[in-house]
Amino acid sequence: MRFFLLFIFIAYQCFANEQQAFFQEKGYLWIKNFFSEEQVTILNSTANEINEIAESILLLKDQGKRLSQSLPGVPIIVAEAQNPLQVCRAEDLLSCFPNLYHLIEGSVTVFLSQLLNEPYVLFKDKLNFKWPNGGAFPPHQDFPAFEFFGPREFITAMVCIDEGTLENGCLYIAEDWKKTLQADDHTILPYIVGGSQHGS
Repeated sequence: MRFFLLFIFIAYQCFANEQQAFFQEKGYLWIKNFFSEEQVTILNSTANEINEIAESILLLKDQGKRLSQSLPGVPIIVAEAQNPLQVCRAEDLLSCFPNLYHLIEGSVTVFLSQLLNEPYVLFKDKLNFKWPNGGAFPPHQDFPAFEFFGPREFITAMVCIDEGTLENGCLYIAEDWKKTLQADDHTILPYIVGGSQHGS
């Protein structure tokens, strides 16, 4: 099994250094060793804690217990489609885990705001669980799912809890995406509208 956390930040309302220039040109930025050893320990222990809580919630649901997904301090848990006892993802984590909240707000949020020269706020957070032989997602972009909320733009920050390799199913990033855009287009590629493949 492999974990990674996703944090999506939005700006409702440019760049100077090498990281800013690279991000502006490519649309992504890969930062190695962003967190201190102490922060990595917090991320690992919190991911394991979330996994245990999520498994307990799925077990209670499987036993017919009714759980409200809107209880304060209870993360939203989604099971794998083929296995109701296996965790696919956990969401709304920063409101449930103070250590994680302070870590992300004090590091990732601050970094993004400095990188982009404007304040960003957390819009969505989740922990994805990638199990051996799990189903793959087709190439897709998340923005079409969030257009309804009205952000001008958003940034996705992925934090790998476990190493991502070709062998265990790492994330792929489209490097040449700008070549498919028209001159007057914004940075959304053509996509399927509606249905289960919305955004693909």
